[in-house]
Amino acid sequence: MPTLINELNSKFIKVTSMTVLISFYIVPLTGSPSISRYVGEVIHFLREKNIKFMLTPESTIIEARDVAEGLKIIAEAHEGIMSLGVKRMVTVIKIDDRRDKPLTLDIMKHKVDTILMDHI
Repeated sequence: MPTLINELNSKFIKVTSMTVLISFYIVPLTGSPSISRYVGEVIHFLREKNIKFMLTPESTIIEARDVAEGLKIIAEAHEGIMSLGVKRMVTVIKIDDRRDKPLTLDIMKHKVDTILMDHI
């Protein structure tokens, strides 16, 4: 049976010189207001996979070669948390896919840092 990731891989045109940024957060519905344990598990997973990421107070942002690769990474993180015994979970995803020029976490951070330095 084809999976969503396989279908995405076959339908999307690969843009090898560009990068997509994908912001996501995973909320296990465990009854506890604290999700730090699960955030730690996701960060550990991203480091193990050598995926470039930025942790923010509200989400984790990853860099991926294309949308399909990013969704595969997030699906693996989602399944990893579910495998810890979580019975229900919500995962929210936001994709920034720019194809006219490179888009990376470093580029975005540098632009903001430059703007901030101009106002000091």
